[in-house]
Amino acid sequence: MEEALNILTIGGSAILAAYLLFNIIRATFGETTQSRTDALIDNLTEDYTRVRDERDQYRDDLENCLQRERGAITREIKNPLLDLARMMNDHLDMTDLRIVAADYGLDWENVKGENKEEKIYSMIDRADKENQLHVLANIVGGRVPRLHWPKE
Repeated sequence: MEEALNILTIGGSAILAAYLLFNIIRATFGETTQSRTDALIDNLTEDYTRVRDERDQYRDDLENCLQRERGAITREIKNPLLDLARMMNDHLDMTDLRIVAADYGLDWENVKGENKEEKIYSMIDRADKENQLHVLANIVGGRVPRLHWPKE
């Protein structure tokens, strides 16, 4: 039984079923089939191990490929919305944001969000939907002119 548990750990239920079937055959036909049974169990275990290792290698290769692709895509795509949001968050305080909202024509109380980041994303989202991101970037750039702000 201990050997059956070891096989279950190594190979799963298919190998356990084969192992139990071979033990039934061994018990029925005696010791002459034991060496053949043992050889078949060894072959099944080796096959399972080889297939598992190949599967693991395939997964590793696929993950490495996907990571390289993600990295290449990330390097190629610039996101002006995120760049503008980061710059606004890093260089403007809430008072500056209120002034930017007013200059853009927004009532601060109607700008969605409970905190600075949410308010920034709300303003950027609205400017992007109105195809006026460059206007918002210019307004923000006027508040902190030393920075290079993303343009449309």
